[in-house]
Amino acid sequence: MYGSPAASAAAATLAAAQSARWDRRRRADLAWRLARELPLRILVTHEFPFERAADAYARLDARQGDLVHAVLRYRATPAAPPDTREAP
Repeated sequence: MYGSPAASAAAATLAAAQSARWDRRRRADLAWRLARELPLRILVTHEFPFERAADAYARLDARQGDLVHAVLRYRATPAAPPDTREAP
């Protein structure tokens, strides 16, 4: 398996035969494109105003209740969709 794409991926490099097609720029572009397609919004369980960031981090650290993923809301961002719960 030495030199195969799978072995190379584990080492965060590409085999020499594929490095011309998959240069660092192309890999980064693909990673960013795929990251934007991930439905991360469904993981949000709570939103906090930025001013309460310390509360959000404390609750995450304490693993309290059903908080899985907290979003920090800044004033310049639009309101959250109606399916998102507000933190108490």
